[in-house]
Amino acid sequence: MPPVYELSGASLRVEDHAILDDMSWAVPERAISVVCGAGGAGKTSLLRALAGMPSPSVNPHGTWRYAGDVLFDIGWNRAVIPGVAWSAQPPRGWRRERGRWGSELRRALERPGLSVLLLDEPN
Repeated sequence: MPPVYELSGASLRVEDHAILDDMSWAVPERAISVVCGAGGAGKTSLLRALAGMPSPSVNPHGTWRYAGDVLFDIGWNRAVIPGVAWSAQPPRGWRRERGRWGSELRRALERPGLSVLLLDEPN
């Protein structure tokens, strides 16, 4: 089976500053992968890029593929990727008893044709 995601020489940059640099990574189908790192290391930026929802100030470099198709080669597609859902971090100060963020995750899980779920930190 081909990998779900395949990155080759992938970098994320804000102006001349590299958030992630020269990353090669393959995520197999039917797997759980975990990305760990210090605060500010680029985990959220990576997840946003994998979901096709990068921050406007972030520029990709290298080759990014999803299910064999090129996502980003030159510039962002900035489009929803079918079958991929991303659940962002709850905002600072969020308290679990409010329950509001549970609906965000629920929407991601209910997405039609879901094959990849990208969860950011506290989720």
